[in-house]
Amino acid sequence: MFGVDDIREIQAPMMEMEPILKKAAALRADSEVGEQIDEYKSQLRELKTTLEQVEIMLIARRASLEACRSQLAAASLWVAACQRTR
Repeated sequence: MFGVDDIREIQAPMMEMEPILKKAAALRADSEVGEQIDEYKSQLRELKTTLEQVEIMLIARRASLEACRSQLAAASLWVAACQRTR
């Protein structure tokens, strides 16, 4: 299942590229390379934003599932208690 750890794993290579992209000014002498770098940076920004949003959604979903799990555990204990009292 896709989870928070997967998001972090995807973000790692993005963080590695950040210093390389900061050196991109030297590569901009070639206008075609410069355009490609700008497009790549734009796509990385969009991907980073999307990954952050997905991570937040996954964290919220995990919290919701944990709450449901707690409710199910409580219900299970209640059922077990009821069966013992019969």
